[in-house]
Parts: sequence; structure tokens; C-alpha cells
Amino acid sequence: MKPVLKWNKINLQNPSKLKEYISPLHNKLTNLAPKQEGDEECEQIKMEIIAAAREVIQTQGKSPRNEWWDEECRKIDQEKNETRKKLLQLKIRVSWNTCINKKTSK
Repeated sequence: MKPVLKWNKINLQNPSKLKEYISPLHNKLTNLAPKQEGDEECEQIKMEIIAAAREVIQTQGKSPRNEWWDEECRKIDQEKNETRKKLLQLKIRVSWNTCINKKTSK
């Protein structure tokens, strides 16, 4: 599966960029090779549309997955995990000591 292209939203909403897009698109579509099979022709048209859009509209830069996740969140998450590990170790020690005490008392 091909990755989905995310077009630059600012350029998409800019009327002058959209007018600018029409010219290369028109040129590309009028210069297409002679009629081919239906599927091949559709694929060729699709590729020309995408090429014109890449030239003028451009794709959106990749943004971080969680923009709101910062250093403070990372530290809090790390502290939470360390506390959880300590609690689990404490529970294991208490359980282990209880088990040993029961065995020795019999």
C-alpha cells in the first residue's frame, strides 16, 4: 500500500496557488500520449495530476506524531513507570516474605 500524500493545506486554500496549478495541469493533460487502454489512460491521467500538484501545491512536511508530547510529559511518564516498578517489586518482596514465613512456621 502506497503512503497517502498530504497536500500543503495553506497552498490548497490559496486561490492564486490553485490558479497557478491549473496551467501545468492543463499542459500535462494536453501533452498525454495517444489514447491507450482504459486503465492505462486513467493511471497516466492520475500520475499527471499528482505531478502537477507536487510542483505547485506541494506536500505537507511531516509533523511529529504527538506534537503536545514534550520533555515535561516524558519526565512525568518516566517517574510514573519507576514508581510502578518499585511498587511491583515491593509486592513481590512482601509476597515472598509471607510465603517463606508460612513455610518456616510449619
